Parts: sequence; C-alpha cells; structure tokens
Amino acid sequence: MAKEIVLNDLRAIICNAGDLQGLVESPSFSGPKTGEIAEKELVRVKAEIERMQKLKKSVYEDYKEGMISKEEFFAYREDYLTKEDFYKKQAETLEEKMKERAAEDVLQTPWLKRLLEMKDIEKLDREVIIEMVDQIVVYENHRIKISYNFGNEWEDLFSDFYQESKMV
Repeated sequence: MAKEIVLNDLRAIICNAGDLQGLVESPSFSGPKTGEIAEKELVRVKAEIERMQKLKKSVYEDYKEGMISKEEFFAYREDYLTKEDFYKKQAETLEEKMKERAAEDVLQTPWLKRLLEMKDIEKLDREVIIEMVDQIVVYENHRIKISYNFGNEWEDLFSDFYQESKMV
C-alpha cells in the first residue's frame, strides 16, 4: 500500500516535470539559468554529504553501545554509503557545470533530467527509492509524508517559474 502511494506521488511529480519542460521550452520563457540553480543545489548536496557522514558515525556509535544489532548496523551503513556516493556524484557534476559557467537552461539540472528519464516508471525498486526519497513518515492516522531529495529545489524552481509566467 505504501509503495503504491510513493509510486503514485512520484508519477505525479514526473508529470509536473514534463509540464515544467513544456513551460521552459516555450518561446516566451526566460527563467533562471543553470548556474544560479547549480550553486544552490551544490550547497544543498554538500550539506547532504556531511549529513550522511554524520549518520554513518552515529549508527556506528549506536552499534558500539548495543542500541542496534550488527545486521541493522550494516543495513543502515549501506544505505548511508549509497546515498553519500550519489550525492558525491551530484556534487562533481554540479562543480563541473559551475566551472564551465555555461548559460544552459534549467532542464540541465541533474535531478530534473533524472525525473524526465523516469517518465515511464512502472514500479519502485531500491535504487529509485534511495535516489529520490529522503524520508517517508507514516503517522498513526495512516497519513503519509514523503520528503524527496530534490524537494527544496523543486519548490524553488516552481516558484521561480510561477513568478516568471505571471510577468509574461
């Protein structure tokens, strides 16, 4: 049930990414450029790398104190390593873009490109969840809150585009 909810939510986001692509490609659009967005994204990605490193250390300390089992330690550690590697790759890509200082459009941001690549997603797998989902919280009343790894940038991007389309 929760998998279906996450999959449907991700599909809705992917649909919005397609709408965003159409808006950006319209002749009247002159929104923010990749350089501006890449700087914000790089700061966020570096913060996530630090957070993953702290979480790895914390889970080790929990294991040493006997708060979690060896299996839990290895499972958490593997998840944190995978996310850290993903963020490091993102940081490298963003740093390259900033060095080039190319005035590319917003569709070149790594997470948006990835969302557009996933337009025909049929099922969730571990790789997609680790790459896209930061946190899922299930409340007692069965309400679910999903936080994505690209959440803040997504909101910033849509607010920028909304303001741009109002000006046109």
